[in-house]
Amino acid sequence: MTTIILDLEWNTAYYPKQSRFINEIIEFGAVKLDENLEVVDDFQMFVRSRLTKRLRGKVKELTHITNDDLLRDGVDFAEALAKFTEWAGKRQPYNDLEQHRPSCACGQLQKLCGQGNDSLSLLLRRPAKVCPELS
Repeated sequence: MTTIILDLEWNTAYYPKQSRFINEIIEFGAVKLDENLEVVDDFQMFVRSRLTKRLRGKVKELTHITNDDLLRDGVDFAEALAKFTEWAGKRQPYNDLEQHRPSCACGQLQKLCGQGNDSLSLLLRRPAKVCPELS
């Protein structure tokens, strides 16, 4: 059995058509772990923004991703998702989500959870307030 850990990086952009801020994925990062939790493969892909031409300063500071990275190496979201899905392969879903659902585990993710990021909370299938490190 292998386990995949997925780390998504997000940019928050003001979307004038809807007069609100919207979160957009700008990078897929992942590792595959074997039964002994050893890394056996990794995946990384930048996603070109469709909402804005510039990353927010805080996002650049936290992720060290630059506008040039996305312009030079970024692909359309659909392509990035297709390549990630191909890399991940067919997965056996968990039957017990309560036991196996993800939690906030690292610095950048904790900071986003602490800000009550709704999209991230939805992705993690749990409310942001459960990050005990930030309570």
